[in-house]
Amino acid sequence: TSIDTSGTTALYEHIEHLRKENVKVILCGMSTSVSSMLEKLNVKELVGEDNVVDTIDEAIELTINYGEENDPSISVNEQNFAKEDI
Repeated sequence: TSIDTSGTTALYEHIEHLRKENVKVILCGMSTSVSSMLEKLNVKELVGEDNVVDTIDEAIELTINYGEENDPSISVNEQNFAKEDI
């Protein structure tokens, strides 16, 4: 799987928009070529290196931790997540 410069630029712009709306973005499961392109064009920096993970399980864990840390009214249970639903 790959991504070109125009796709990376579009992704960067979309992430910028999401961040302005206070939406947390997590990237996961990227191929080496995609990861390299996103790093080259600063997408990974925009998202934050801590929000770039290898697996969906790591992304779910980040989501759970973020919700619990930033909004105590959010109670996230791992059983609510199914890989097939994502």
